Amino acid sequence: MKISAAGILLLALPAFAAVDGTVINKTTGKPQPGATVTLYKLGQAGMESVESVKSGPGGQFRIDRPTAGPHLIQTAFDGVTYNHLLPPGAPASGLSLEVYNSSKQPGAARVARHFVIFQPSGGRLGVNEGFVFNNDGATTYNDPDGGTLKFYLPPAANGAAKVKATAPQGMPIDRAAEKTARKDIYKIDFPIKPGETDIQITYDVPYTSGGVFEGKVIAAPQEATLLVVPDGIAIKGEGLESKGQEPRSKAAVYSVKSATYKVEISGDAPAPAADSDSADSGPSLEEVSPKVLRGNMKWILGLAFAILALGFIVLYRAPIPNTLVDAHALRAAAAYLGFMAKAASDRPSAAAKPLGRRGPPTKSAWRVTNPNIPCKRPFNLLQRVFVFTSGDANALGAGVLAGYLQDAAENTLEEVVKQVGAIEFVSHSTVEAEIDRTKKIPEAAFQAMSAIAPALVAQARSGAVGVCVRTLDDPDSGQSAALFLLYLNA
Repeated sequence: MKISAAGILLLALPAFAAVDGTVINKTTGKPQPGATVTLYKLGQAGMESVESVKSGPGGQFRIDRPTAGPHLIQTAFDGVTYNHLLPPGAPASGLSLEVYNSSKQPGAARVARHFVIFQPSGGRLGVNEGFVFNNDGATTYNDPDGGTLKFYLPPAANGAAKVKATAPQGMPIDRAAEKTARKDIYKIDFPIKPGETDIQITYDVPYTSGGVFEGKVIAAPQEATLLVVPDGIAIKGEGLESKGQEPRSKAAVYSVKSATYKVEISGDAPAPAADSDSADSGPSLEEVSPKVLRGNMKWILGLAFAILALGFIVLYRAPIPNTLVDAHALRAAAAYLGFMAKAASDRPSAAAKPLGRRGPPTKSAWRVTNPNIPCKRPFNLLQRVFVFTSGDANALGAGVLAGYLQDAAENTLEEVVKQVGAIEFVSHSTVEAEIDRTKKIPEAAFQAMSAIAPALVAQARSGAVGVCVRTLDDPDSGQSAALFLLYLNA
């Protein structure tokens, strides 16, 4: 039997199917012609454009390119881009890409909730404002000229505000805050797609205990604005209504219905202890006062803001089953915030021991109960981190968490947070015990993670997204924990 050279070549080439499907306009319910479909390859260098095509008269598109490794499809229509993740092994043929008509009018898009978190420390008042949009309609609200969200920025912030926006089932991305013609009013250009969109704005202003902070609500929410201060910080002002304290962290929550408010804030967060161990080869982790907290208070406070703000957002989403979580994510997040503030002010009980790039913390009773090996995945493909604890969210401790995350992800806690946006906590869970018993990821873990990242977890269930698991326990306290790191497959 003879095999031609051409036949050999065909056998040697990897088989691949074209990326094809139909663009569907969810506003009209019909196939959408004229949409721009772009295939991107995801790798260590970031997003690399592979090819762009226009959808045909019946909404059909086809890209004849191989899709080995993770890819992303972006569909641009009516001034808005819609993303569709294409993990390795996922079907690349017969795709249905959803788009919507867009309008400069809000339509069904509304600011459902607005909260403001205050954190005074070291002569500065950190402020985190969160806006949660609900769009129950079938049209994307998009106004690049006027902005889809306007907000007030105090003059003392000197125009310096950081904005992160998260589309429905998306990841946080940076956006610019742009001045408007109105004094101290800024706008954000970010499309409000059908579903829930989260926008967080952070800034700081000079602070003196007993000073007054004046705020304005430009985008009126459907519910009263919530003002939050940590334990030990007092706030008072006309029109404030106490909503009580978060039971674990003692963070105080107030509501205010007025479009303008003036509050007096008193107290200060403890100043971090001086860092005298600069010669260490790596960050030192201590049983009582992790050096990673004492030496990096600025970004730790930023992380605390992000975690607490995330808690409010998750609290307002669909409730997580009580069989999986003892309390809402707000409580877990606030508890962790309270722990970090306390740990930052504690003095070390013993000399710190340096942590190398890969080793676990040396001064901790916690131990790894599954093989202590790195996840061996490119760090830039890390998408989400979930931490399940058998007790309260702060049971693991920030220092131990930093050490074991560094070991698993082969990067610092700071870089992990920058990569994934925020770390999700699930307290009072039996996930670690189930993993130890069955050697499999339990359904309870998938359900809890799905409440926060449904699309990504659905891909993890199918194996299209890789899941790295690190399980831990503390023989002294009898508590356990499990770290879940979700990666795009390379």
